[in-house]
Amino acid sequence: MSDNDNRRHPQSTFETEYPYNMATITRGGHEFHVNDAPGNESLKVAHTTGTYVEIEKTGRWIHTVVEKVYNYFKNTFTMTVDSHADIKIGGTYTFNVDKSSYEAVGTNKTTGVGGDLVDGVGGIRQLHTEKDRFESINGNSTTSVRGDAYLEVEGAIVSDVKGTKTDIIAEDWFATGRNFELSTQNDLTVQCENFNVKARQNVNIEAGQDLSITASGSITIQTSGGPVTIDASGVVYINGTQIRLND
Repeated sequence: MSDNDNRRHPQSTFETEYPYNMATITRGGHEFHVNDAPGNESLKVAHTTGTYVEIEKTGRWIHTVVEKVYNYFKNTFTMTVDSHADIKIGGTYTFNVDKSSYEAVGTNKTTGVGGDLVDGVGGIRQLHTEKDRFESINGNSTTSVRGDAYLEVEGAIVSDVKGTKTDIIAEDWFATGRNFELSTQNDLTVQCENFNVKARQNVNIEAGQDLSITASGSITIQTSGGPVTIDASGVVYINGTQIRLND
């Protein structure tokens, strides 16, 4: 990567003037410079390959390495930056931690990924957000859970589906609450082994077109006192091994 491709690295500004300069250049091309000019004091050590260290008159440190860099710390390593830190990597970045890793951000954090993002966790993963959470997906979304899934919501849940929604349940399907309502402008299909809906008040199942509830076992719609309403502009299909009304 050339200096023109990475503007974050400044060019060398080392200048000397006689008689304040002290310079040593070896037969191999190594350079040692000391500049004692008043107001322009600076140091520079350069390797023949182009690697160099420079300390400018303001105390700014410039370190350029033309080959690989290896740092080994047998004990603790601490880095403190009172202002900003800017890291640019032209190739691959690997971060290995044998034990725990902790990251604390005082204000906002933004992560931008141009390609794929893979997050692998060997143990438990916890995500906690004090305020709102927004997730936008332009493509498809797939969630695979090998065990049980539990969703606890203190407020309301709204599912806005512009296309088709299909619920495929291998075993029982339960819906329990004060008021239960299923409403769609097109067809509504629920297929499972046993279909059970229990509510303390009203039960409303509404479809703009055909309504189909199919169960290989029993179909139960029960309320404690409110009405049960099944309404569809098209045909209503209720198929099951046992269908009990007023039982």
